[in-house]
Amino acid sequence: MRNTGVSMIKESDFLAFVNLWNYLGEQQKALSSNQIPPSVSHRLSELFTRA
Repeated sequence: MRNTGVSMIKESDFLAFVNLWNYLGEQQKALSSNQIPPSVSHRLSELFTRA
């Protein structure tokens, strides 16, 4: 069976989410408090406001 473009995009979106989840976990471990640093907050807002 051949992968369609839509299938590949969905897989790519899922992998991006997994990578983001892992990155946030690493950032949380590195912080002394539970605050998300402004750089991460900015990256998240860019990710979810794209058209």
